[in-house]
Amino acid sequence: MKRNLFCLILLCLYFIPVNAQWQKQLSSGQIYEELEKFNFLGSVLYIAAHPDDENTRLISYLSNGLHARTAYLSLTRGDGGQNLIGTEIRELLGVLRSQELQMARATDGGQQFFTRANDFGYSKHPDETLEIWNKEQVFDDIIRVIRTFRPDVIINRFDHRTPGRTHGHHTSSAMLSVEAFDKSNDRNIYPYQLSNLEPWQVKRQFFNTSWWFYGSREKFAEADKSRLVSVEVGGYYPTLGISNNEISGLARSKHRSQGFGSSGSRSSMQEYLELVNGDMPRDRENIFDGINTRWTRVKNGEFIDEKMKIIFDKFDFRDPSLVVPDLLAIYPLIENLEDKHWKKIKKDHLDKIVQACMGLFIEVSTIEQQSTRADSVEIEIEVTSRSHENIILESFEFNDSIYEIDKSIEAFVENTWYEPLYISESKDFTNPYWLNEEGTLGTYKVDDPNMRNLPESPAAYTISFNFSVNDQELNFTRDVIYLKVDPSVGEVRQPFVVLPPATMTFNKDLYLFSELNTQEIEVKVKATKDDLSGTLKLEVPSSWSVHPEKIELNIPNKGMEKSFSFVLHAPEVTSEGQINASFTINGQTYDRSLTNIVYDHIPLQSILKPAASKIVKVPLKKGGTRIAYIMGAVDKMIDCLEAVVYNISLIE
Repeated sequence: MKRNLFCLILLCLYFIPVNAQWQKQLSSGQIYEELEKFNFLGSVLYIAAHPDDENTRLISYLSNGLHARTAYLSLTRGDGGQNLIGTEIRELLGVLRSQELQMARATDGGQQFFTRANDFGYSKHPDETLEIWNKEQVFDDIIRVIRTFRPDVIINRFDHRTPGRTHGHHTSSAMLSVEAFDKSNDRNIYPYQLSNLEPWQVKRQFFNTSWWFYGSREKFAEADKSRLVSVEVGGYYPTLGISNNEISGLARSKHRSQGFGSSGSRSSMQEYLELVNGDMPRDRENIFDGINTRWTRVKNGEFIDEKMKIIFDKFDFRDPSLVVPDLLAIYPLIENLEDKHWKKIKKDHLDKIVQACMGLFIEVSTIEQQSTRADSVEIEIEVTSRSHENIILESFEFNDSIYEIDKSIEAFVENTWYEPLYISESKDFTNPYWLNEEGTLGTYKVDDPNMRNLPESPAAYTISFNFSVNDQELNFTRDVIYLKVDPSVGEVRQPFVVLPPATMTFNKDLYLFSELNTQEIEVKVKATKDDLSGTLKLEVPSSWSVHPEKIELNIPNKGMEKSFSFVLHAPEVTSEGQINASFTINGQTYDRSLTNIVYDHIPLQSILKPAASKIVKVPLKKGGTRIAYIMGAVDKMIDCLEAVVYNISLIE
């Protein structure tokens, strides 16, 4: 019983979702799996419409069973879905679900991409979907992801031949994927991308079908399977101590906002792939059959292939550091590769493996979760080695400065440095990049093409470390994170963010006027710096008025929030508009509100939006004065009913 409990604890530790900013410590079994992935040169891209559309069984099998580079391209961020666990809807829900997808990928071993498509809600036909999405922009993004990731195989979650029979987003994702199969290799398609990318021809494309798409298990049993590939995804991974379907269940369960908690099966299970484009593999159980996935795929790669055979023979699960010298010898061999694509991928992967084998812990943290421009925070830099390799920290770099260290990192000795991190006056504020500008109903506006497909915005600050290990020069990077110790849970790591010096929030999203022409409104101001002094001002349409027009205020401490009251006067006639808050400091005006999304299964998310609220004056005729009300999800109707002087009795 104790042994089973111990195994369960290890399993939970392995699959705890961690921030991208935190260095994940790998066990020797996990290091061995990374070596297997390093030794495999093949890629698969899975494509669907929404977060939670992906088949985590198949993604986990491709990544952990075949050891292929595996990614999921979700065309949308799920903004139009429901929310089981909180009040976030629309864009805020999209932020939440984007993070849930990344936690799923951290569990099943895949990577994550998106397009600019906005999930505007249910659509009955792909014609409608592609018109609202702006097909040209979304297709541009799909082609860019294919040319960037360069998959050998694409797998569609949905059938491209069923327009009007299912969700328009679903069918559209498959139709665009099929159209992109050949066009990604056409130099005349989005030639501007070719300034830093190359055309790419995918080898094979499949539709991830199942009995469900045939209507019943009986119909699927009778169907022609001549174009189907059958894949066994129920395998067990002894080095990880878990089966593929159990990993799938854990990954699926990250989609908490959609209520997708799942139990992992430990039995055999088949996945079926219908060939859509390309040649059928001779081996109907291997989607990579006929595709070279060894190091001999790239010129000069055969030397690495020979080296990897030695490493696998020498690998000791009790002491992975024994293969570090052999791993270091691969760096010059990677430099000799002519294929720039695989050269970059394998160099980054080798960095990760070498660090893990040496037990090298590198972290940059601050005890402040947020700061603002022209301010500073103290950062703590820790470097600790858990092996006896000859490791020298030569320097670290940030804010265009190089800090010469030249220190030998002794085994099992914690090395720490404390430095001020100055926040530049031109530093961009932290925000999900796709929300920085106003888009359309169906498409987000992202001007920088290099950002459009990223799962999230880059970290506010990154520190670069220069090491020498057995005379091999190595460079590693770490994001600056916020680190605290919570007495109830221990160490807590969250993103460090840069915010405006002041953010404002109205106490209501909508102020409704009917019988009354005046309402008191409340504006909360939160300081991101000490001794915040400035002018809070509200702006309303010309037919409205607000008193006072502005308030001079001071908030002494960073992180403190204060409320300020105004009286809003509505016109006599029907009117609709928006009230905006702004805060001016030394001639610089800020007009953002801050929303934090806080759940224990994702990193804390800070979202900046316009500090605004809707205002409406409309004469209403009403009957009675009392209403019994049953709340719906994210329901704010009670505020409106109370504004027109109804007495509300809430029914649980």
